[in-house]
Amino acid sequence: MAKYWIAIALTVWATAAEAVPAYKIVSEDLQAGSKSISVRIDSRLNEADLASLADTLHRQKAPDKTALLVKYYLPAMPLNDAPWAVVNYAPNRSVTINGLRLDEEEAFRAKVESDTRNILGVWLTSPPAVPGKLTIWRETNRNIYAEWQLRNGTKTIDQLVETRSQRGRRYNIVGADGAYYLGLWNGALELGDKDNVIAIAERLKFDKSKALLPLAASAREPAPSTLPSSTNATDVNAKAGPSTLAAAAAASETPPVIVPKPIRRKPKSATLPKVDLANRSVREMLEASLGK
Repeated sequence: MAKYWIAIALTVWATAAEAVPAYKIVSEDLQAGSKSISVRIDSRLNEADLASLADTLHRQKAPDKTALLVKYYLPAMPLNDAPWAVVNYAPNRSVTINGLRLDEEEAFRAKVESDTRNILGVWLTSPPAVPGKLTIWRETNRNIYAEWQLRNGTKTIDQLVETRSQRGRRYNIVGADGAYYLGLWNGALELGDKDNVIAIAERLKFDKSKALLPLAASAREPAPSTLPSSTNATDVNAKAGPSTLAAAAAASETPPVIVPKPIRRKPKSATLPKVDLANRSVREMLEASLGK
């Protein structure tokens, strides 16, 4: 009988051990009366799993009831960035998720798998950038665009100019004064401008076969329409209000004509894809992430 109960206990322990998500402690910081642990996890977890893993670490690292702070980082996130999620035990356990949640990632993945555009890549953005989904795709006319969809559903579109570098494939944002995306060889996407690297976005994995299913021409989404650049940004900037400034910046952008290699700018005006001027462009969101 004793052997029977021992076997059950071992089975329960093994099942619980298997349920612990894969993780790696990358740093520990002990201060007076408190301890901070930075943990790298393989993927997003729900709040219950974050709390459960933190409880395990609390028992191992702070058995004397020392106040513990567990900081979670996703694979692509630098440790000097704000953590994706935090579990704090001072005084009671609380779970805070700063970036996109697991359910948001799954919802974004479902949208990508039904997207029929010629997608070059999809990434999830997290703080210090604005949380959301960033899609880069190519139109049939060879023009390349970036669509940034925020967690509240807001979408912005900018045209890109593609170049190559030793670090990966670079996409300069048209009319954004040096703002760019850089697709790194490891799959992550670097967001930055001429002065700073703003954030690193993680690549969203999805089933490409679903996204590439044939679709009737009548059901396809139309290519981004164009917007005449006739608004004088100087006149509009004289009016107060951040939304007005954002609209002026988006309306006054005049992208260069994209020609076969080598890519160069021409004085001839081209047109931008139509965007909702009530929202900020990708350039504006990059600047907002920097606190400009």
